[in-house]
Amino acid sequence: MNYDMYIEDHEQVRLLNDVINNVYFSDKYCIQSKWNGNIPEDIMMKILIYGYMNGAYSSRKIEQICRRDIHFMWLLEGYARPDHSTISRFRQKMGS
Repeated sequence: MNYDMYIEDHEQVRLLNDVINNVYFSDKYCIQSKWNGNIPEDIMMKILIYGYMNGAYSSRKIEQICRRDIHFMWLLEGYARPDHSTISRFRQKMGS
């Protein structure tokens, strides 16, 4: 499904998407999800930061929001939503 038409041009999610696309240098590095295959790291970074921007700090909450919020679905670019353990592993990887 194309969520692009539901996201207005001036939304913060579009700005975040553009910023990450312009500064994220690890091209096509992926993190393995136990259930949903590989998810590119730049997309994981987008959903993590957007979750923080919207007050979602726990990996379980971000997983839940990815199922329900159209902005997160748009950021996922057609990839299956990550489970909470994948989000947690990615956060640990970025912190080290």
